[in-house]
Amino acid sequence: MPAGHVRLRRAVSTALRAIARRGSGDSGAATAELAMVMPVFALMLFGIVKFGLVMNNYIEVTEGVRVAGRQFASERQTGSGTIGTTPVTDTSTAFYDAAPNLVAADVTLTYYVGATAATVTACTTNTTCAAAITTAGEGGVVEVKASYSVCDLQVVQYNFAPNCSLASNTYERIE
Repeated sequence: MPAGHVRLRRAVSTALRAIARRGSGDSGAATAELAMVMPVFALMLFGIVKFGLVMNNYIEVTEGVRVAGRQFASERQTGSGTIGTTPVTDTSTAFYDAAPNLVAADVTLTYYVGATAATVTACTTNTTCAAAITTAGEGGVVEVKASYSVCDLQVVQYNFAPNCSLASNTYERIE
């Protein structure tokens, strides 16, 4: 082997040994730092995911109420009596169709009808709501309220919003 190759080989091996020795004093420091920082990052990540899920539920409640309000406002009985015979059933169906990820057992829907927004009164059955909508007539006001009792912001055994409930309401003119 030529002398130049031997010298090159020795220089490379000396450089590699020097590099290996340089990092040997810090062995395990990065692992220790990661062990200290990782729980904080994991907690932040889980919190962001939980908040995103709750925000999605709120968006669904709001969208469901918007759709249900439009449905409820269009339930006025006409002369033929074919429209508006089951306003509570139709409105509930519209809400759950617009908010498919919500658990129905945790949702409370409330319906109100009146001549103006200041005079709305609650109705609870298809019969009473249909009569109230017909009495209020075109231009009257309906209100739909929804409350969703599942608002889980618990991250690692700490609940950031205990007894939280997501709620939304909308007013619509009767058509």
